[in-house]
Amino acid sequence: MRLTRGHGLIALAFAAPIAWGLVRASAPDRDTNGAYAAALGFAASQVVEADHALCVSIDTGGGAHDPAEALLKEIHFGGKAVRGSQCRTQGEGVTVVESGERAVLLVALSTKPVAEGEVWIDVRHFRTPRFSGIRTYRIVREADRWVALGQIVLDAPF
Repeated sequence: MRLTRGHGLIALAFAAPIAWGLVRASAPDRDTNGAYAAALGFAASQVVEADHALCVSIDTGGGAHDPAEALLKEIHFGGKAVRGSQCRTQGEGVTVVESGERAVLLVALSTKPVAEGEVWIDVRHFRTPRFSGIRTYRIVREADRWVALGQIVLDAPF
């Protein structure tokens, strides 16, 4: 098929806004702090023991960084939650530098939009070299907040 001048203008009209970042097809909601807090809170309930503190970082691809204080407060966790930079990983585990408390490091990774009002978030957890991994959580928007529905387990058929 031969493209005419009109076809080129139509293609440019659709491609240019996407290339310039004017259209964001994969962002169901810009409130990522709430989604991260829901995922981190659920992850903490699964992997953090009662006598451990919680160290939190965010890594969306450019390296881990500390979350905002507002995000830390939004995480529903019964124990002590601190920024990842306040913790140290060495030898057989994670500790809070200031107090020496044993801790678990949770790092929220990038979000994967699945549908309008639904994202999957990978969370890396590290307590010891033997107790570490990455889990994926399903987070959905309910009314005015994000809620974690649980862990997603992807498995191959037999």
